[in-house]
Amino acid sequence: MSSDYHWIRKIQPLVPWHLYIWNSWCILKHQFINWFIVREALMLKDKLFSFGISPDSLCLLSGTAPETHQHLFQHFQYTQQILARLEIKLHMKLTQTNVLHWIHSKPWSKTRKKVTNAMVQALFYVVWLQRNRVRMEHALMRPEIVLKEILSLMRMQSMYWMKNCMTSRDEFWIKSIFT
Repeated sequence: MSSDYHWIRKIQPLVPWHLYIWNSWCILKHQFINWFIVREALMLKDKLFSFGISPDSLCLLSGTAPETHQHLFQHFQYTQQILARLEIKLHMKLTQTNVLHWIHSKPWSKTRKKVTNAMVQALFYVVWLQRNRVRMEHALMRPEIVLKEILSLMRMQSMYWMKNCMTSRDEFWIKSIFT
């Protein structure tokens, strides 16, 4: 019976980023968008331009560089401003490139890794929402307002985090994020 199942469902090798994205402490819609980001599968203007759908490939937010995954989620000044504010709340310095991989390479507790991962996934999700908001409404929220939105999204999730076994040091750190 098991061999039939494996024959029907061709087993694929695990991808190196599965632990970064499919984390039980993250919000599902954040995981879904981040799955697209890691695979560089979002329909950004660089892809739309290459398909002949968009008249140009310039970023909707900056208007100065091609709208690619690297530009929007790593190099774009708006994203970096939000990330800098998030770093202050998390009491840590986050790397600018491949941040989800970098988090999992740190010698932190599992709790700190999962919380930081969830917060960064929320950041990327909200940047994606802001990009779409500019496309539809021609409006962009200030970085400090975006950070408040991220924290409000994650505040409810933090109740789930608190129910899990964690050290008092990690619990204190999580509470300090939301104060």
